[in-house]
Amino acid sequence: MARFMCSKISQPIKSLYNGTQIIPNLISTTCIFTRIRPLFMVGDMKLIVIPNLLKNLNKAGVYQIQICSISTGIILRKKKSQHSTKIQEIVRPTDVEDVVDLIAIQNNMKECLHQLQEDFSKDFRVGADLKKFENLQISVEGEEYALSELAQITKQPPHTITVDLSSFPEYIKTVDHALRGDKLSYNPSITGTLIKIPIPRATGEHKTAVAKNAKQRCGQCKLEIHKIVKEVEHALVQEKHTSKDTSDVIKQQIKIYSDHYCLLADSLYKGKEKEILTR
Repeated sequence: MARFMCSKISQPIKSLYNGTQIIPNLISTTCIFTRIRPLFMVGDMKLIVIPNLLKNLNKAGVYQIQICSISTGIILRKKKSQHSTKIQEIVRPTDVEDVVDLIAIQNNMKECLHQLQEDFSKDFRVGADLKKFENLQISVEGEEYALSELAQITKQPPHTITVDLSSFPEYIKTVDHALRGDKLSYNPSITGTLIKIPIPRATGEHKTAVAKNAKQRCGQCKLEIHKIVKEVEHALVQEKHTSKDTSDVIKQQIKIYSDHYCLLADSLYKGKEKEILTR
C-alpha cells in the first residue's frame, strides 16, 4: 500500500465513456494494488486506475497521478443508487388497458404516498411549531380551511401557543375538537375567544411518542396501498373474459407497484423518525 500525489495538468474536466467521470480536486489518496488493476479508495468512492491512457486523456482534460515515471489517468465510476426510482415493468399499461387501468392504479398509490409526505411535513413535529397549527385543517360547513384563515396564532414563551378566534367565535368548539384529535392530541384550555395550548417539552419520552405516531401513520399509508391491490384483485376475479395468464401478470405488476411505494413510505418514515429523535 502506498500514497501518491495528484497534479492538475489541464483546466476543463469532461466526462469520458458511459457512466464515468473525471475526478476533480483530488489531492492525495491511497492506492491498493489488486490482481486486476490498481484500485483507489476516497471515502465511499471507488477509483479505477486506467494505465496507458495518458495520451488520450490529456486531450479531454484530466488529472493525473505520477507513479515514478509512469502516468496513469484516474476515472471515477459513479456509485449506483441503493434503491432505483424506476419501477420494473413486466406488462405495459397499453397491453391490458381493456382489462385494467394500470396508470390509474399507480397514480392512486402515488397519491397515498403524497398524502403521507404532506402529513409528515405538517404534523408529527416536536416543540412549539407554528406551522403545524397554521396548516391545521378545520372543517366548517362542509369546507376545509387552514386554522390561520380563521384565527390569529402566536407563540408565547416558554411553551404555549395561543389561538385568537375573536373574528370567528362561533368556531371555537370546532377548533378545540380538532386540536384534541388523533393527529395532535393536545389539551387546550379556552378563555373567552382565546384557546391556549400548552406544548410539552421535547423530552426523550415525548420524541419517542411522536415517532411512534409517525410510524402508525406510515403503516396506515401502506394499508391504503394494500387496499388498492385487494380491490384490483377482487375486480379481476369478477372479470370472466380475462385469461388466467393475463390476470396473473397484472397481479404481478400491481405487486411490483405496491412493493415500490411501500418501500418509499418506509424511507419517508425513517427520515422523519431521524428528524424527530435528533431534534
